[in-house]
Amino acid sequence: MTPGDQPLRIGMLTPLSTGPLTHLLDDPPADLPAGIGGPGPTDLIAALAAAGHHVTAISLSPEAAAPVRARGTHLDLRLLPMREEHRGRDAYGPERKALRAELDGLDVDVVHAQWTYEYALTAHHATVPYVVTVRDWTPQVLRYNFIPYWLVKLGMNAVVLGRRPHLTTPSPSVLRRLGRLGFRNVRHIPNGLQIQDMAVDRPREAPKDPPVLLSVTNEFSGRKNTGALLQAFAIIRRRHPAAELLMIGNEHGPGDEAARWATERGLHVGVQFLGEQSRSEVVAAMDGADLLVHPAREEPFGIVVIEAMSRGLPVVGGTRAGGVPFILDGGAAGELVDVDNPESIVAGILTLLGNRSRYAECSTVGLQRVTEEFDVSRLAELYVRAYRDAMAGRWVR
Repeated sequence: MTPGDQPLRIGMLTPLSTGPLTHLLDDPPADLPAGIGGPGPTDLIAALAAAGHHVTAISLSPEAAAPVRARGTHLDLRLLPMREEHRGRDAYGPERKALRAELDGLDVDVVHAQWTYEYALTAHHATVPYVVTVRDWTPQVLRYNFIPYWLVKLGMNAVVLGRRPHLTTPSPSVLRRLGRLGFRNVRHIPNGLQIQDMAVDRPREAPKDPPVLLSVTNEFSGRKNTGALLQAFAIIRRRHPAAELLMIGNEHGPGDEAARWATERGLHVGVQFLGEQSRSEVVAAMDGADLLVHPAREEPFGIVVIEAMSRGLPVVGGTRAGGVPFILDGGAAGELVDVDNPESIVAGILTLLGNRSRYAECSTVGLQRVTEEFDVSRLAELYVRAYRDAMAGRWVR
């Protein structure tokens, strides 16, 4: 085995979900926190471990009253306490201090931090090369969430980028924006899925009657734009009176902000506000639905879109919604619409509901595209190449 083939020891600083990683642990503790989510990094950790690399994953969790640690042959998992509120007042000061203490004790070849905030600020103190994945565009998030917390995050992001680390991003739109700021060697590595676990065997042929539409998003805001979908769905029900809309995610449960907003405007009829669901419950909802409608104005990547495609579920998304047009291959794998116009969303939905040929085409092309382009095992190889280039000094910034 040549040095270039040796398994790596990787320190991963990231939000994550522990559920998909427990099979990599020898004796998962009964009090193992669920984690705060992050399907992209979670699947990457699993893929790196499956390829024989050793990953030490360090994460924060409000469920952890004290550090929780678990080990396996290829995974060392560490979850540290995180305050439930007021973290922005000191830019995650105590959390970063705890992360730094763990980082200082690591014996690894390379460190990989996810997002340009507390984890990336900590990674700067590594004694080995480090890589940062830029997963959102903070100025755009702040535009739709102009609150002190995101102003602090903007400052954190500026410090991280000002240090000019090795950068990757899953998002074509973020890649372009970084390029305009003078970052020339950012590597574009999309998010991926465990295809062997997620992808169905065959595409779908036609929607059911009455149809079931699905939305999965963790924010009721102008950025995620589910209000426009609720307006569009009210129009859809004039054509399909028994149609249903399932809304999954934070702020979209019974009595949550989305439900209150819809009820005040008479847009709640036929809508099930399900709120936060586990990943397996989301997959089950996808299998029972006929369309995923993703009305976000800004979506750096949109992992829920590739999850839907892996289940053969056709997608309606935004023409200018960050990474969504890239995922949908410019409209070959789904309907692209003007998400600022509810009538345009309606037109995209009706195209798929009323045209069996187009519906089957989107299901077929989407399933093929996600299998060929977004298999996390293949994408993990690109990250390993990036790690080795950073370690060898071949990655010119």
